[in-house]
Amino acid sequence: MITFTWANGQKFELDGTKVLRIRKTIKGFDEDLGNTLLDVNRSEYVQELTPEAVKAVQAELSTLSSLTQPVGERFWFNAQAASGPMPVGPSKRKDGILSAFDIGGKRQYVREAHEEVAALIKAAKGDLRPVPDDSIFKNNLEPNQGFDTEIEEWDAVLNQTKPVV
Repeated sequence: MITFTWANGQKFELDGTKVLRIRKTIKGFDEDLGNTLLDVNRSEYVQELTPEAVKAVQAELSTLSSLTQPVGERFWFNAQAASGPMPVGPSKRKDGILSAFDIGGKRQYVREAHEEVAALIKAAKGDLRPVPDDSIFKNNLEPNQGFDTEIEEWDAVLNQTKPVV
């Protein structure tokens, strides 16, 4: 168990093996409740700085890996709990987004290529999917309505804007 601190100074314990994602909070987009956002079965904002939180979780969760969010910031995720890589349709292929994976019932878009996403998921013994062949999107046409909009997106607001980070 790892001890973290909420904004009110109260300490709480968290099982590091249950962490899905970790990222630095972004002023103006996250509630001003902490320095780091930990996604477990709920979101926890903690006072610990992101590098400290990552180090503590890595001590309990060997499958913690790192990729880049669409906004250009690094984030960490439990690659064993991930499923992917997932195809990225033309409507989502912007701001450097090259691939995606699913975790915790939501889709995470990333700037890395499908092959890098696949390698991390495979190494962690996650739910490895075949590397998508993006030629299915010839002429920038989506294969069908709602292809990549049916699943909720992690940090959807951040992915639609250009925050100052």
